[in-house]
Amino acid sequence: MARKNAGTSCITAVKEWITSSEAQFQISHSVGLPFLMDVLPNIDYSYSLNIQKSGVTYINGSHDQYPWHEIYRSDNGGTWKTLYQFNPDAAGTNVNYLFPLYPNKKIAVSK
Repeated sequence: MARKNAGTSCITAVKEWITSSEAQFQISHSVGLPFLMDVLPNIDYSYSLNIQKSGVTYINGSHDQYPWHEIYRSDNGGTWKTLYQFNPDAAGTNVNYLFPLYPNKKIAVSK
């Protein structure tokens, strides 16, 4: 099966604050399906990220329950650390979960 990413255009990242020990951002994205970019509905997500200098990241927000969603962190160009993964197959969701009448997956992660 062919694989394709949704892309990074139209990502909105808003810096709320940065101190010597942490940074807080709001990130949201609404993008068309990779194989059908002009067909609705979009893939949507919105997260609040608090990144600690100590290495801990706090993520709160929600995303469509389709397709896969993944969040990673790399400090100073180092190894990427998996912070969050959502597998729609394991969750029993499908492309219908892109439509607004289906609930988003709410997340609260600290890693």
